[in-house]
Amino acid sequence: MKFKALSVALAFAVPTMVNAFELLPLKEVREQVRFVELTDIEKVTLVEQAKLVLEQIYVNQHQKNEYYGVSPTADGHLDPIKTINDIAANVAHLSTAQLHTQLSQLFISQRDLHLNYTLPAPFGEHQSYLPFNFDRVTHNGDEFAVALSSVWGSFAARFPGQPVPQVGDLVVAYQGEPIAQAVKSRQAKSAGANPYAGFARTLNDMRFQSHRSTTLPQDDTVTVTLESASTGELYDVTVDWLLYHPVKIGGAAIAENTSDQAKNDSADNSPIINSDAQALLEILPQSAQTQSYYDGFELARDTEIQMGEIAPSPVSAWPANNRAPGGAYYFDTVNYKGQTIGYLNISTFAPQLNWVNELFGIRDVVAAAQNTTDALVIDVRNNGGGYVLLSEMLPQLFIPQETKAHDYRLLNSPLNQYIYTQTAYGQSEPEFAASLAEVAGTDTKYSRNVPLTPSFYANSFKQVYSKPVAVLSNARSYSATDLFVCGMQDNDAAVIYGEDPQTGAGGASVRTHSSFIADFGAPFAALPQDISIRSSYMQTVRFGHHVGQLIEDYGCIADVRVDRTQADIVTLNQTQQEKVLDGLLSQAKARASGTPLAADASGLAVSAEQLILPVRMKNTGLVRISVASSLFVEPITLTTQYVGVYGNERVYNLQLPAELAGLKGAATYLFLEGLDEGKQPLWNNKQLLRIN
Repeated sequence: MKFKALSVALAFAVPTMVNAFELLPLKEVREQVRFVELTDIEKVTLVEQAKLVLEQIYVNQHQKNEYYGVSPTADGHLDPIKTINDIAANVAHLSTAQLHTQLSQLFISQRDLHLNYTLPAPFGEHQSYLPFNFDRVTHNGDEFAVALSSVWGSFAARFPGQPVPQVGDLVVAYQGEPIAQAVKSRQAKSAGANPYAGFARTLNDMRFQSHRSTTLPQDDTVTVTLESASTGELYDVTVDWLLYHPVKIGGAAIAENTSDQAKNDSADNSPIINSDAQALLEILPQSAQTQSYYDGFELARDTEIQMGEIAPSPVSAWPANNRAPGGAYYFDTVNYKGQTIGYLNISTFAPQLNWVNELFGIRDVVAAAQNTTDALVIDVRNNGGGYVLLSEMLPQLFIPQETKAHDYRLLNSPLNQYIYTQTAYGQSEPEFAASLAEVAGTDTKYSRNVPLTPSFYANSFKQVYSKPVAVLSNARSYSATDLFVCGMQDNDAAVIYGEDPQTGAGGASVRTHSSFIADFGAPFAALPQDISIRSSYMQTVRFGHHVGQLIEDYGCIADVRVDRTQADIVTLNQTQQEKVLDGLLSQAKARASGTPLAADASGLAVSAEQLILPVRMKNTGLVRISVASSLFVEPITLTTQYVGVYGNERVYNLQLPAELAGLKGAATYLFLEGLDEGKQPLWNNKQLLRIN
């Protein structure tokens, strides 16, 4: 199978910001922000293309009606097929603003961040802010309490005479409504799935809105009632919605190219770090080497940093961000109760740097941590997603058994049948073509389940870390991050600790409307202005402990809840961190382990004359020895040796097969599998070996 589908990232691109910007009260500039009028023909084209996507491409159309109910529902869900047909029937009577508003609300009401109707420039270039941020906390038995988690540095200057809110103050009411009711009444106009992701997304929308997806806030000002964390007193603040534009309110030429094509084709040209990374890139098409990423939390944070309103790296009990610019991750350690805990923060699965380099970088960092840490925390909170392949190739690093990856399925529609029989998609993705052919002409809703990440790639690196692992997630862990968290859980690779009880629940790969035009054209047609449409395309199906279950709407349920409290907001997550670390150190440690001892920083080395490799080992009966010419070639088994290393860990001198002497001066990949005497896997290790 070729890997066209693997490359699809699960969110869209962050527009490049320039230094100049304009930020003004919405009430002063509301009239300056207008849509460019659509012609009657453009309106019809727009609705026809939206109808085509929703009826024939959108894989979650049935799931959304089953989960939320058939519209009209009390929580505002709209049946996507019925509603788009209603809009089509009435399009001749809709103004441009009315049409954009109705289409925007239809897409948002599905609560699927992979389904997007993007409003055109100059309207869509604007963002609206309140000068603080909210987060869910548990407080006095209420799991849906809300506290301020940040306040703009310019608050006092912008709003003289208003009391200055403090981080940790509880939000009691919003626009006169009790906060829980205020969130519930606005949730239909936010995109988050399940109760926790919906709550998180709605809270974000109540203080930040990107007008690429939503129209302007209805109110010019917002009054928030707060309870002081220090005194318990209640007080009100009334603030303006502040409208942002990267150049000038109302729209102005932006130096950078922020077209849809530029956002989705921002290939990174950073050097490939090694030959194995190069080999992987050569297997994958160019589309797998570009990044396509967007998340509302990221967009808001990045803009606020640029405006100087919040710190780039907020102080926290967890190690501070030392991530390379454009990278996906950073690593540090925490000393806790005499133990050294590794801390791996993966902030995105769609790095601006080459994602294959980041994949190898994460592997190398984790491998090094095997010898320097007692346990590992992987923090993916607020990670909005990215590449399927990157997220599904990581769980193998933590388990000795064969790693499994998720399955995917397509909507059984006439258009998908056409795409996979009459276009190049059928040749590049033959497994999906076959799965659709099996249900052609039937009422079956979906194709047969097929993996996007083949087993060989999900197991190409093998295990590099055998100590206890915790994954820390929240309701903003979305898309490819859902895949990673669920993959770690279903492969028994880690215990999942949830800042929220469920992850964000984005269970699909995606396709853009423009990609279908580029690939084969009709029946897809260009959208007017710079409007874009994106849809969930392949629905994710879980395996293992949750076989057959969907990620969409449900997400991954945490094994251990570590909800933040009001005290955590004030003390920088100190209590949460202690709960995670105490739990992590109480996890059962691997009964067996094996780690070859490297000769130097470049890897393993043995002499051709002796072929002795020292391996730090415990509770291992047998070692299977295999070799391969690269990471991405199936290894050849040479022999299985009895070692009988039981009890305390010790160094065992493993005798390698004599035939390896013939590879003197060359480099090969050595694959060691520790087995019990019933030949069940206990640990494995795959590293480059030099024979001197």
